[in-house]
Amino acid sequence: MGNYDPSTRRQVTQLLNRQLRDWPLAAANHDALRGDKVLWKGFELRNYRGFDAQHNPARAVSTAARVDADSIAERPCFLCKTNRPAEQEGVEIGDYEVLVNPYPIFPGHLTIVANSHRPQRIEPVVDDFLGIAAALAPNVVFYNGPECGASAPDHLHFQAAEPHYFHIISEFDRRDILPVATRGNIRLYDITPAVFLINGTPAEIAESFRRLYAVLPCPEGSPEPKMNLLVYGRDEEFNLVVIPRSKHRPDCYGTGPGQMLISPGTIDMTGTVVLPRMEDFERITDAELQSIIDEVSVSPIQLLSILEKL
Repeated sequence: MGNYDPSTRRQVTQLLNRQLRDWPLAAANHDALRGDKVLWKGFELRNYRGFDAQHNPARAVSTAARVDADSIAERPCFLCKTNRPAEQEGVEIGDYEVLVNPYPIFPGHLTIVANSHRPQRIEPVVDDFLGIAAALAPNVVFYNGPECGASAPDHLHFQAAEPHYFHIISEFDRRDILPVATRGNIRLYDITPAVFLINGTPAEIAESFRRLYAVLPCPEGSPEPKMNLLVYGRDEEFNLVVIPRSKHRPDCYGTGPGQMLISPGTIDMTGTVVLPRMEDFERITDAELQSIIDEVSVSPIQLLSILEKL
């Protein structure tokens, strides 16, 4: 899992405080998300799942990012050290560096970037992913697949934020929400979206995840099975939420008439939908959001068939 310095969490807190003091762009964008400075809108989706929509104009760059191979080849990688803003500092954590995200979705939003420029792929580095989550606990650490919300699919990275921002975590504590099927420490939940939950130590989770990964469908031409991941916990007890995806963006994606600028990543799929445009924020309804989440996720029946292969 990696031997991470136990002082890492303290160093990251110090980094965040220093960057928000000395870096005007990051300070302004993080401050804009505090208290009543941001607009929120609540939804109730299937199985009484609570979602929020956040109107966040600063996220337009990420939401509208062009992630096709030609567009990526034509731009410098903004996660590589040589291309980052001069003000951006970091904390080393193994083969990665923890950075303060200058365009956050939540206050304290972090990005954990691989030191080498390599593509966004989770299976070879799932041990790193879980080890970093243990080092940064109680923060939640999450992963957007290269075709599931990552605006830099050419450079391996994770992200992190405080756990209370992720509504899906509280769903698993509800007494009326029970798994519909279980295989070992892998449980299937029929919520919005349907997900797998893997519980245990980081080593146990990594082993079970690799078994699950091996049976997840991988569309022809895709670099890995489409998914979003979220890990939370502390000490030796963690939970990995695996959100299989059917597609990257919904059919309504775009800025034309009748379209919405919505590109779901892990944060959107776990309860906070980011909408950079005010017209989308004002227009979207419970039914439309339910339809979008259903369109880009995988049905419980399909996930049950996947679980039965284990």
